[in-house]
Amino acid sequence: MANILTINIDDRKARDMLGRIRKNLPQVNDKGAKKVADIYAEEIKFRMYAHKFTGTSMGDLDLGGIKVEDGKYVVRAPKYLWYVDQGTKPHFVSLSKHPELYDWARMHGMNPYYLRYKISKEGTERYGVIRDGIKAGDKRFRQILKQHYDTYIESKGRNV
Repeated sequence: MANILTINIDDRKARDMLGRIRKNLPQVNDKGAKKVADIYAEEIKFRMYAHKFTGTSMGDLDLGGIKVEDGKYVVRAPKYLWYVDQGTKPHFVSLSKHPELYDWARMHGMNPYYLRYKISKEGTERYGVIRDGIKAGDKRFRQILKQHYDTYIESKGRNV
């Protein structure tokens, strides 16, 4: 089984963001938790594409929400995403064990063996795609939550 990086999305946090108002709103359901996980996945994926961390095999970034229990989802992501996000110290990379790195280097007009050499001497740069994706996902989630809240309050005939 392939290694995956998980980012937990728990709908209790979403409900708690509503504070006192949550009594008047329907509970965040399973569909809502899945939507939140997908928002985070989309934002992280967008940042990966923006930094050109895609290639022939990396281009099919398999990011998305996976249900782990009622109301709780995780964002599925390839393990290398963590290394792109945090950067690495110098280390040896086997191109035969990581063909996606070989493909990525070729796609970007680089010699894969020179890339391997650079990683072994300098490591990799930190890009913060997970952090930035989560920040952007939070912003999108708050906008959607506000929109749904306003729609719900209007449907009840109340002014806030």
